[in-house]
Amino acid sequence: PEDVAIVSFNNEPICEFLTPSLSSISQPIDAIGKESVRLLLVQIESKEDKLSKKISILETDLVVRESSVRIK
Repeated sequence: PEDVAIVSFNNEPICEFLTPSLSSISQPIDAIGKESVRLLLVQIESKEDKLSKKISILETDLVVRESSVRIK
């Protein structure tokens, strides 16, 4: 951590057991799945032939652990 900070995605359970423990972005996997299905159903039920772009922003959390904390 003094030279390089490392952060992973998905906040897997093993992140806290590594040495140094791994900082990670925690993603709302259930919400991502539900939103994906919702958007798919809207697209299926739509009368339009062309696909439309939809942007959904879901909140994430940064879980700070030893891999990204500088020791003073």
